[in-house]
Amino acid sequence: MTVCPQQPPLVSIVTGASRGIGRAIALALAGAGHHVFACARSRPIFDEDVTGVAAGVGLLEGIACDLAERGAGARLVGEVVARTGRIDVLVNNAGIAPAQAMTAATPEVLDAVYALNMRAVHEVTWRAWGSLTATRGVILNVSSLAARDPFPGFQLYGASKAWLELYTRALADEGRAAGIRAYALTLGAVETALLRGLFPDFPSQDALATDAVAAFALRLLDPACAPASGEAIVLRR
Repeated sequence: MTVCPQQPPLVSIVTGASRGIGRAIALALAGAGHHVFACARSRPIFDEDVTGVAAGVGLLEGIACDLAERGAGARLVGEVVARTGRIDVLVNNAGIAPAQAMTAATPEVLDAVYALNMRAVHEVTWRAWGSLTATRGVILNVSSLAARDPFPGFQLYGASKAWLELYTRALADEGRAAGIRAYALTLGAVETALLRGLFPDFPSQDALATDAVAAFALRLLDPACAPASGEAIVLRR
């Protein structure tokens, strides 16, 4: 009887994974059998949810990591690679969405948006690039319709997401020869605590469920049903 060597599980990093979209994607990846490193400023707690993904033979670990701090993204990726030797999927979800009039959009607010929504995304991706090349991995960048229509108060957030979509196309172009695929998930309203905090009266029937976003993200991992690398894919109700 020939015994085939057991393949190591796919390894995924999900940032901004303590709640909402990031948490849902992290759980979905673990349910699909991935070893998921879920990063957030405070260590995400998944004790009850891990039981639910056991059938997928996935692992889910929460890591405390403030990616707004310079160097934090490189340390996160370094730890994952040191422990597992690989990265197959990178989900850049962490971000902030300050909503304020232009008079309140101070340079300090811009610095905060830049640090997390842009610099941290690049730092994590830059550090993970070699591992993603080795595994022909996938990058999912979570964007927003604010990139196309920065409704009042979202001038800085919308600009950061427009950058993210252009950055995604650049990643796809550079990664194509190495087999890396990159996508931007351009989301409409999603039913999260953030949405309710900003827009408490937003109609619930017009908001996406986080599980629907996570299910769509999983589909993009399959090259047979995914669109061309580099696309910004609009997902809305």
